[in-house]
Amino acid sequence: MNTRNRNALAIAALKRSEITQDLPEEAINKLAKSAKFEEFDEPTLLLRVGDKSNCVRYVISGGIVRHINSEAGDFIDIESVGRGEWSSWQGAFVESMIIEAETWSSANATYLAFPYEVVKTVALENPELIVKILNLIAGYLSVSYTHLT
Repeated sequence: MNTRNRNALAIAALKRSEITQDLPEEAINKLAKSAKFEEFDEPTLLLRVGDKSNCVRYVISGGIVRHINSEAGDFIDIESVGRGEWSSWQGAFVESMIIEAETWSSANATYLAFPYEVVKTVALENPELIVKILNLIAGYLSVSYTHLT
C-alpha cells in the first residue's frame, strides 16, 4: 500500500473512532501523518513486563490482549481490545509509564501506531480529546478490576 493510501486509511479510521471523530481536520491530519502501520501474521509479543511503550495503537483488524501471571502461574487477561478500539493511551500522558503486563498481538492483526509525542501534542491542542481518553481509560480500569476480583 502506498503512502497516499495509508494516509487515507488512517484518516478514515480516525474519523470513525468515537475518540477522535470530533477532532478538527488539522488534528486528524497530524495524527494520520504520524501513523505507522503494523501487521502481524502470527501472535506476537508487543511488550514485555517492564518495557516502556512509545505509541497508542488503534486496532484495524485482529486484537491486542494484555495479561499478567498469577502466583499460580496462570495468565489473567486484564485488557482485551478488538477492531475499532484503542490500546495504551496512558503512556502518552505518564512519561514514566512502565508496562506491568505482557501485551500480545493476535494473529492476522493490523494496527495504526501513533507516537506518544504526537498524541500528546494533539491532545493538549484539543482538550476535549483528553476528556474522552480519560473516560476510555476509566472504562478499561473498571473492566480490568472486575477480571481480578
